[in-house]
Amino acid sequence: MPRGLTPMDAWRSISPESLSSYVSEEENPENEKGVIAVEVFEPSPLLADGLSLVDTPGLGSVFEANTIATHAFIPQIDAAIVVIGADPPVSGEELDLVAAAAAHIRNLVFVLNKADRVTEEERRVASQFTRTVVERRLGRRIDQIFWVSAVERMAGAGPERDWQAFVASLQSLVATSGTQLIRDAARRGVTRLAKRCSAPRVTSATCCFARRTRANGTSARYRRSFATVNEP
Repeated sequence: MPRGLTPMDAWRSISPESLSSYVSEEENPENEKGVIAVEVFEPSPLLADGLSLVDTPGLGSVFEANTIATHAFIPQIDAAIVVIGADPPVSGEELDLVAAAAAHIRNLVFVLNKADRVTEEERRVASQFTRTVVERRLGRRIDQIFWVSAVERMAGAGPERDWQAFVASLQSLVATSGTQLIRDAARRGVTRLAKRCSAPRVTSATCCFARRTRANGTSARYRRSFATVNEP
């Protein structure tokens, strides 16, 4: 969706073959086309229950806007797949992003990519290093760190490594944590709205909406509906 247009008239359908002309630096340098977001629809079983995967810009780019966009998107996520390389296993900038995400969400899934480029011993060392620095920064334990090779999976070659276990963890997250994810998303939304209402430049319409919401007991109704999401 290009900048400057409303959601109703800004979205346009494109072919998968032309996707790179909007999202790659080579064909859309410094985002000169003003693209805000691209949605790709895929008939994947993993996405059948409403899961959406958002690929944010990578960190450490020479284009500062990429890092800013990634950090700005954090409040909107329900869970995070943290994909980092094997050498070095985790950078200071990536660690800062993980800490920022952990302040908003509970579910963090860690994936070490490029497993095809390192030896088994190097994978062991990288896993231990990543676990140590992340747990020290977050002050809590993290779950399994999955080793994968995106290149091998796209080519359909090489060992699967932890790929199936990684997919299973995402499926489990959707199946067992759906209600909690909704509650957490609602809590973050209310928090953002409260901050907007307390900002000096907030519009009266926004605050009026917030007051009506509280007066009508909408939050209470939401809480009751969340509690029955998984009931038959």
